[in-house]
Amino acid sequence: MTEFEKAKVRIAQLEHQADCYWYDIAEGQWACDHCEECDRLQKAVEAAEAEGGE
Repeated sequence: MTEFEKAKVRIAQLEHQADCYWYDIAEGQWACDHCEECDRLQKAVEAAEAEGGE
């Protein structure tokens, strides 16, 4: 995965966080247990980071 593709995954995650009812921006906590899209995006970001060796 290129750096550009990794950035696209992270941007998708941030865009979803901005609109997600379950995401609490004040606490910075994920709501992966309530929102399937939050969970999916978090796993995608983690996979992208693991692939890059970060």
